[in-house]
Formats: sequence, C-alpha cells, structure tokens
Amino acid sequence: MNANRYAQFFALDGQVIPIRAGLKVNQTYEQLGGRQLFRARTGKARLQSHWSKVKTVLSGSGWHVMPFAGIDQTAVHTLDCVTARALQGHLPLFTLPAIRQDIPPRGFAVVGGELVPTHAVLAGTVLTLNPVANADSYVCWYWPRLTGYLTAVSDQGDPRSLNYTWSLTLEEA
Repeated sequence: MNANRYAQFFALDGQVIPIRAGLKVNQTYEQLGGRQLFRARTGKARLQSHWSKVKTVLSGSGWHVMPFAGIDQTAVHTLDCVTARALQGHLPLFTLPAIRQDIPPRGFAVVGGELVPTHAVLAGTVLTLNPVANADSYVCWYWPRLTGYLTAVSDQGDPRSLNYTWSLTLEEA
C-alpha cells in the first residue's frame, strides 16, 4: 500500500476483507475501564482506575456478502483498524499502542490552530516528530491493531438489490 494513502481496508487475523464487501465503513472507538468515582464526606471527587481497554465497533455495507460465517467468537482475534486515532501533546514525542505496520503514523504541528504536516520517525512504539517553529502543540494520527474478542458479529443482505450490511464488535483482551 502507498504510504501516502489512508487506510482503505481492514483486516481480521491478517486476512484483508474484500473492499466491495465494505464500500461504506464506519468505525467507532470507546474506552472501557474498571474505574469508579468516589466522593468524600466533603463532596470532593476521587477517580479510582483499575484497568483500561478499547472497544471498537465496525459496521458497513457493500455489494458482496461479508465473510463472517466461520468466525470463531471464542478465540482471540487481531483487527487492523480502518479509522485513525489521534494523540495530542505539547512535545513532539508520542508513545503509541500497537499499530498497523502497513500504514505509517502521521505527524502534525498545530500552528495558529492549523495542522502543519511534519516529518515523523517511528522507532519501536515511540513516534518522534520534527519540531516546528511556533508550534502550539503536536498531533499524531495512527491506525490501531487491536487484539481481543469479538463480542458481536452480524450480517444481513438483500440479494435483489446487491446491498449487504454487517457489523462486528471487538473488545481488547
């Protein structure tokens, strides 16, 4: 894949899902966590956090049936995501979670409220951006590779109109 293009497909366990099965794709991310807000007698809040994982829902439609029939929902799966996530910080240095290896992360400086592309170098899980004069902050885009369990898989179709819709939900292990 050309490094200058965005993700046009996603893969499940290394198998690329056919583009015509996912002509229209939507992906959402949700932060899950074992956290609880405690209040003191004075009313002051204190957040206690035990763990944090990501849940993602991929849904879409296309002209072909999605190959979901043989998916083992009891096994751990790896999902190469199609929608980018972003991190922002004051320093041009980011530690990334597991990412797709076929799409390099992208880096930007925020200058006057605008994103200005800057060169990015990835070493392991650390992304270093070239500093930019007058930058207010820095942003990086990356495409996650999530490992977890499929908690919901569905597909349906109308063969007369060649319109097939589908959805899958993965929660990090």
